Amino acid sequence: MTAQSSDPAISSTDERHRRWLWIGLGAGLIVHLALLPTQGFTGDLQAFDSWMRAAIAFGATHVYEHVFCDYLPGYLYLTKGVGLLWTIVTRQPLPPFHSVAQRMLLKVIPALADLAGAWVLYRIGRTRRQPALAAAIGVSYALNPAMLFTSAVWGQVDSLLALLLLLAVWSISCAQSAIGFALLTATMLIKPQAVALVPMLALGALCVSGARVLIVAPLASGLTAAALLLPFVAAGQMAAVWSTVSIIVGHFSAVSMNAHNVWWLIWGRASPNTSDMMRFGNALLSYRALGMIMLGVATLLILWRLSRALRARATEPLPALCEAGALQMFAFYLFPTEMHERYIVPALIFLAATALWQPRLTWVYGLTSATTLLSLTIAFPTFTPALRSSHAAPYVVSVLFVTTFLLLLFWTSDRRFRDLAPIVLLLSASATLGIAILPLTSSQRLCDWSPIGWEQGWGAVQIDRSVEGRPLSVAGRTFAHGLGTRAPSRISYHLNGAFRTFESALGVDDEANHGQTMRFRVVVDRYVLYDSGDVSGPDTLRQVTIPVDGAQYLSLVVLDGGDGITSDHADWLEPVLQR
Repeated sequence: MTAQSSDPAISSTDERHRRWLWIGLGAGLIVHLALLPTQGFTGDLQAFDSWMRAAIAFGATHVYEHVFCDYLPGYLYLTKGVGLLWTIVTRQPLPPFHSVAQRMLLKVIPALADLAGAWVLYRIGRTRRQPALAAAIGVSYALNPAMLFTSAVWGQVDSLLALLLLLAVWSISCAQSAIGFALLTATMLIKPQAVALVPMLALGALCVSGARVLIVAPLASGLTAAALLLPFVAAGQMAAVWSTVSIIVGHFSAVSMNAHNVWWLIWGRASPNTSDMMRFGNALLSYRALGMIMLGVATLLILWRLSRALRARATEPLPALCEAGALQMFAFYLFPTEMHERYIVPALIFLAATALWQPRLTWVYGLTSATTLLSLTIAFPTFTPALRSSHAAPYVVSVLFVTTFLLLLFWTSDRRFRDLAPIVLLLSASATLGIAILPLTSSQRLCDWSPIGWEQGWGAVQIDRSVEGRPLSVAGRTFAHGLGTRAPSRISYHLNGAFRTFESALGVDDEANHGQTMRFRVVVDRYVLYDSGDVSGPDTLRQVTIPVDGAQYLSLVVLDGGDGITSDHADWLEPVLQR
């Protein structure tokens, strides 16, 4: 950091702006305290409350055993710490869930993160000898309505994610790669959305610290992960941790979980009810795959832009890293499926930091903050019913987010990037579109797809295994591929009119074939095109070929045959779609 000047006039000015910062932080604290008692998002707060109580009663490592929890261990440590601090200071048990005290307790972590983020922004700005701008940006963040709504009203912890990511970026810009990657790893074990910045931070660390980061970064990340996860290993709870990761990834299989991004522009209010496993074009790609392709292209452009900016400003890498951080959080929000409305929030702290070097971008920070607030209020379950019922407002928000991202991406003095990046973008879009519409005549195995929906009376649908996890076997024959299910069940897929026929064998799995009766049906666009009738006895193997030319949806249904559902284990064997 730059050494402080001994000039009394400069020191006096700096002290005056520091006082203004502390006044702003005090005002931010008062506003946060005034909002903390609000009702908040009851579902989230109720979950946080149950985790806090379980962590105190049984230990953070045993929370997964006693309550449903879809957050990672880092947050469990934090919530336990807050709860223990309450019991130590007050010498009282945790307050009841619906009490004002408990709501304030559950929201205190993100509220403090807001204020800490404001202070960090000021500290970063001070190193540039811009105390007035640094104080103004810090105060604006402490009183940012979008941050206040997320933390003090909603009760979510995205502001903690934003704070820790900014600290990681700052550390890496100062050639402190070990600290930066330790912070990044800890952040991912609190909020896994932090993974979005891994490519950007890896490139930044390599450019700032050189090849030694190839050793330092994995070591720092590994030690941090070990410190946080070894207690779970010792408690035999790592399987639960991995299960939580699987819940986070793919649990909300929708094109958008109220994120006003590119998918909202396409599907609108149907987004939360539209599966991202639906296929389009020739059905080679799903919406989820397309989202990852778009994120990949955006990330490559951001990395290209960052590498050129770091070479141009080798002595001051932080502004380039902050701008890239804002762009990457935008891309992470806009393009992948399954995004929640709050995932745009961390972009605000990077936009605020970017404004310290480019004051002309202050309006972008302000506009994005206002747009984020509007997006959050539209999505909030019990807030602003007029906005929630508006058809235009969500589309306006989506257009503003997409426009802001493109503006930030191409607003650069790097003429070479400005000229070539749109061409790369156009070629990538053309290639993806070409792949999607390419006429194909091959077949696709249905068990390689993820269904757009399934329901089953007991257990879960198994891929290439029986419902009890054994090899698929019908009438004494073993099959390598198929779907193991149990009556009653329905497994549905989106075909998008890209196939001619559906072929499959079917039957009662040998693991439970005791003469029970069941019925198999193939439903195409709500019409039953195949009904097996009652299937029973030792030889239940059947083979079906169904025309699906132009069909949009295919459902594989298994029903009880009238003698109860005990041991009704059914298999769809080698199911194939032919183009």
